[in-house]
Amino acid sequence: MSARRGSLHVTERLTDRAVDVVVLIDGYPQPPGPATEATDRTVRGAVQVVQSALRSGDRAGIVALGGRRPRWLGADIGQRQFYRVLDTVLTAGEDFETTPGTLAPRAAVPSGAIVVAFSTMLDTEFALALIDLRKRGHTVVAVDVLEGAPFDQECDRLVARVWSLQRSFMYRDMGTIGVDVVSWREETTLDQAMQLIPDHRRRVRRPRS
Repeated sequence: MSARRGSLHVTERLTDRAVDVVVLIDGYPQPPGPATEATDRTVRGAVQVVQSALRSGDRAGIVALGGRRPRWLGADIGQRQFYRVLDTVLTAGEDFETTPGTLAPRAAVPSGAIVVAFSTMLDTEFALALIDLRKRGHTVVAVDVLEGAPFDQECDRLVARVWSLQRSFMYRDMGTIGVDVVSWREETTLDQAMQLIPDHRRRVRRPRS
């Protein structure tokens, strides 16, 4: 080509680059009732995202906040990583790292990593951890696993309406600082819930059904 054109020609090939996907899970104590029941979806969602990322050839890691100290597993690839993540979620095994504090450790979230968080969004410390990650420059998506109000008993319609409004304001405020929050309802799949992420967040891998 260079000889034909009489000038230097360089061919550039663009290849897909592996993405670092870090799942953040909310392990803070939850009030009895719907919030406690929703923690099962936190674990299921985290496992689905990790599995989807690894199948796509991306690196995946996990950070669990809310225990006596954060525990985490750095992003890696392969089937073995999937089982290591499971052990970390279930607090089994000894592969995970621990660190003091309430924020996600910098060593656990590589530069440019996409963070997908699963939470009831009731704990302020967890919300602050999301904000901190966004300030570090990460794409952060929070999946709200709490369906409806967190009250154990059937609540008054007015109370439920006020709660719903407060929740929508929280979504808006988090979105203003760059953290997108999507609601994951029991009747929808995680893939359907993630479709609600705005276009500028589309780099996030969709879990495979």
